[in-house]
Amino acid sequence: MKTMSYCIDYLNNGQRWTATYCDGLFYHYENGEKAKMHTEAYLEYDTPNGELWRLEIKNDKMFVGPRGSQLKPGIMEYKGWDRAVWSADLVRMIDFHPELKR
Repeated sequence: MKTMSYCIDYLNNGQRWTATYCDGLFYHYENGEKAKMHTEAYLEYDTPNGELWRLEIKNDKMFVGPRGSQLKPGIMEYKGWDRAVWSADLVRMIDFHPELKR
């Protein structure tokens, strides 16, 4: 099943994090707690194989790869808080011309 969400609940080195993305920055919340928020231009996450990978968004495209190596266009496949395998891809929000809205 596919669904849209504005946030990702993911693991980073086994720790639980939530992230949202806005204006070129990821807003990271440890255990989903907004009081523990920090921002970065990237997101590091555990892959289904237990590797630490990095995600960056540039020019409305996702780039992923092992931490410390060159990133390539792709989707994010990660372990969620439930330790299940999830994937994330960008969805473009289209703002239709006002006359076309109903």
